[in-house]
Amino acid sequence: MPPWRQSPGGRWIAPAMAAAVVASAKVPPDAVCAASARDAVWAELCHMATDCGATGAENIFMGLFPKDGGRLVRGIGAARDLSEGQRFFCIPEACTLATDAEDFLEHWDGVHDEEGLCNDEMRLALFVAAERKRGNASRWAALLAALPSETELREFHPAFLPSGLLPEAASSEWHGDARRLRPCFELYMASPSEEQDDSVDFTFDEAFVALVQARAYNSLTDTGASAMFPIADLVNTDRKERWNNDWVRNPVGDEMCFIALRDIEAGEELLGDYEPGPDPRAFFMDFGFLMPLDQRARGKNGRICEGLGPEDFPEPPPDAHPVLLNYWRFAEAFCERTRSPPRHEL
Repeated sequence: MPPWRQSPGGRWIAPAMAAAVVASAKVPPDAVCAASARDAVWAELCHMATDCGATGAENIFMGLFPKDGGRLVRGIGAARDLSEGQRFFCIPEACTLATDAEDFLEHWDGVHDEEGLCNDEMRLALFVAAERKRGNASRWAALLAALPSETELREFHPAFLPSGLLPEAASSEWHGDARRLRPCFELYMASPSEEQDDSVDFTFDEAFVALVQARAYNSLTDTGASAMFPIADLVNTDRKERWNNDWVRNPVGDEMCFIALRDIEAGEELLGDYEPGPDPRAFFMDFGFLMPLDQRARGKNGRICEGLGPEDFPEPPPDAHPVLLNYWRFAEAFCERTRSPPRHEL
């Protein structure tokens, strides 16, 4: 993936992705998932997946898909017509970056966490941070290159809201996550291991960025391990009636597959269920964008809107911090509020 910026209420946009295509019924051959794809990062990711045993790469492509208001959002589409019930892309579970995988367990050998300072998500995040430091030498380089960077996350994600811009009641849960991550990070850095070396040491800030990435792109395997699935995590979501695929396990081949929920036309974006649950605030905190319209539960009070009422949070000016503007979009979408004058008019 190239540099991303977050669209209002949507997924990440790639304005500088020269190799991306605007989706249409005719899919350019060099946008299809292959090592020869025009976009270098997409090509490496597809090469990694197929080299690991993924099948069906010829059925998907990466492109920019039009959304409400004329926005173009990066996503995955069908490269050819797909039939209802077709398993059109499968990737072996052995290809996933998982906390029960052999290389992960070897990496953590020597980290003795008798006090339970690290949960599975934290361990995954620290592994991601270490592997990112390895650069192209990492087995997971292509997957990690496909994640939004710290610079890009700071443009929209609530984990990077500067302190003091919102009332305490509305402050990000990520402040608490950072406090909980620190003792795990310190334990990890103080635990020498044959699988660790000084050349891949990373800072706490880099570990925190990896935690944000791991949470947004993390799924659970059948064994309960935290895992990041190459390519699969790039599929977007939308209103329920637009879902056209599901992500299922094929026990015969120990692999995960996309299955078409209906006939899908070539050029159509693939949209799936993020299983957000009933809490739009948790969805916003995890992903940094708004829950699809038909899954929203607006609240007059309650935790999701604490500190985001009109008295506490008037509309910020257009040039306010981008994360604060993202909070404002959240408040407008989910909180019962009477519009108040913008701050720059007060």
